[in-house]
Amino acid sequence: MDRLCTGALLFILILSNFVQETQTARCCLQYKKIPVRCAHLKGYTIQDTRRHCDLMAIIFQTTNGKFFCADPLMPWTQERVTCLMQKAARMKNVQPNF
Repeated sequence: MDRLCTGALLFILILSNFVQETQTARCCLQYKKIPVRCAHLKGYTIQDTRRHCDLMAIIFQTTNGKFFCADPLMPWTQERVTCLMQKAARMKNVQPNF
């Protein structure tokens, strides 16, 4: 019985370590320093530090499907977020031609 409990505990510890590493792998570790034009951006998500990540970041997705991290306190980052929000608002107001 002790061997079974020890084995189960070991399995749980290994599994929890794997899950933590997997979630950490999705976190931004550094910021892109050079601004990217809004025309090259498709969308963004916000990474906060409440979950598993140590760095606050805006994760931008480019029109060619790549992702990069930006400092949310930088003026250019805030300008790109505003630009993307304006793009989304314009698309919402467009009437489909059927």
